[in-house]
Formats: sequence, structure tokens, C-alpha cells
Amino acid sequence: MIHAQKTYGTPDGLNFQEVYEQAAVLVIADSETTASLLPPVTYVLLTNPSVLAKLAIIIRTKFNSETDINSITVNNIDYLLTVLNEALRLCPPVPGFLLASHHQEAAL
Repeated sequence: MIHAQKTYGTPDGLNFQEVYEQAAVLVIADSETTASLLPPVTYVLLTNPSVLAKLAIIIRTKFNSETDINSITVNNIDYLLTVLNEALRLCPPVPGFLLASHHQEAAL
């Protein structure tokens, strides 16, 4: 969007309709993603006890105290990111009219 703003109205830039369409996609993509991710993550973990157990062990051994937990250290836990990505794949946090109507199994 920064590029669109800088080049708006130039020959190489986006026109108004293109900027509008890109903005609409960004608004939909960012609407409550974190809050929308928590229920499917909970579902994936509770319906896959081995995944929950493995993730719990990894997290409990990775951190010595709560102060060690931050966005940088959490992003270094590959298995956690895999679980989050799988939950996003199964239940993408998009408005209801964009969701697929079929049920998928977790692939962890």
C-alpha cells in the first residue's frame, strides 16, 4: 500500500480502482485474525492429544520463566508455528461467506 500511495497517479502506479480493490483485500485479511485463530487452535490441540502433549513439552522445556516468553522467542518454536499454520489452514479467519463448506482433517 505504501508503494501504491507513492506511485498513485503516475504511469507505473495503481489507479483508484486498483487501490480500492487492494485495500478491500487487506481489510478482509486483517479482520480479527488473532481472535479468530484461537478457537481453531484450541480445537486442533484438544482433538489431537499427541500434538498437545508434544507442544506442551516443547514450550515447557524452551522457557525457564514467563519473562523468557516474547514474540521473538515464540517465533523460534517451529512446532508451534506448524500448529498455528495448520489451524489457519483448517479454519481460515475470513468472513463466513468466503469459507469453504467442507470439513478437513488436521494433518500434523
